[in-house]
Amino acid sequence: MAKYGPYDLTNIQLPVGWDATKLQNESLQDGTTYLEILGMLSSATMGVKAQALSDPLFTSLSAPTSRNTVRYPIGETNAWEDHTEYGRPNAVRAENTGHMLPLNKYDIAIDITWDALRVAHREDIIATVRTVTDSWRDKYRVKFLSRLLMRGDISGEANGLGTSGLSPGFATAAASTGVDFRPLDFQGTAFTTDHEHYNAYNASGVWAVTHIDDAIDDLKEHGHVPTFELLISPTDADEIAALTGFTEPSYTYVQQYESTVRIAGPLTEVGSSPFHGAVQIGWYKNVRVWSVNGIPQNYGFMYKAYGNNSPQNPLRLYSPKPNFMMTVLQSPHYGNNSHPLNSLMAYSEFGIGVGADRTNGVAIYINSGTWADGTIS
Repeated sequence: MAKYGPYDLTNIQLPVGWDATKLQNESLQDGTTYLEILGMLSSATMGVKAQALSDPLFTSLSAPTSRNTVRYPIGETNAWEDHTEYGRPNAVRAENTGHMLPLNKYDIAIDITWDALRVAHREDIIATVRTVTDSWRDKYRVKFLSRLLMRGDISGEANGLGTSGLSPGFATAAASTGVDFRPLDFQGTAFTTDHEHYNAYNASGVWAVTHIDDAIDDLKEHGHVPTFELLISPTDADEIAALTGFTEPSYTYVQQYESTVRIAGPLTEVGSSPFHGAVQIGWYKNVRVWSVNGIPQNYGFMYKAYGNNSPQNPLRLYSPKPNFMMTVLQSPHYGNNSHPLNSLMAYSEFGIGVGADRTNGVAIYINSGTWADGTIS
């Protein structure tokens, strides 16, 4: 019988052949029942997914989509001609290219024997549920940041791209990608397919203002205007904070009787990203600088944030079915089914790729004159 409305995690129900009363009676040592365990896991997965979709750093970096392709114009833009009374202008058409977005699938199982369940305590189960959600959060974080510091294409059936689909990085030399990209001409500057946004410096791991200024110029020459965001390794935070032009977050000072009270500035000035463990440490000129856990030493990434989940942001989060970013399933493939907790699994399906504007991102590497992809920890 059909029922109206969406099917989501709130629709999880016991199968017809399960006796809810029996399960309610067969509880943990401290009285926690199977139904409560299922509710804990369902609530936890929904909570961590909501956290991912609202994290201030994630939402400034990406836009969600249910489509696995992006398409965008390339080439010259100065096609207008001077008008003449009897002349006819040449017809024009846009030159386009595009790429696909990857799709990766992950799962994790909970397999608790009946004997162990009978003597377990609620805290034991909560620890297992946290393992499920915390490990998913870390997988999501690593996949997100890895695309920022990877120059080459993602390809292959294992990444949901078939035999010939490609998911490239940002603007880079034609030799580094199978999807040649010539940025649109802008304000008198014409670009080629060898235009590069992966800047490598033989600087022996020492940050200089030049490295940041070059990235600013790389974004501005395509029409992106400050404020920009710069993501760096916590290991490099003190070094960058010592550069000329860097300023710490602003504070408000209030005189109260004979004492001066310092009040931290608003989140627009002092921000954080709990999902990443990332914090804004200050400003370099018109660039907000973030210290982001997981980014390796000597690497950075600069971009223009166009607003939460804006399609102009650097990345796309592809999930063909919204619930499948993470959902709870019953699976006969795990355990021996002697008890329901022998067959619980969480499943996730998502992919991270570069969006339609491959100019909105500049990766920086300061330990060699030759680019090497950064490994996220």
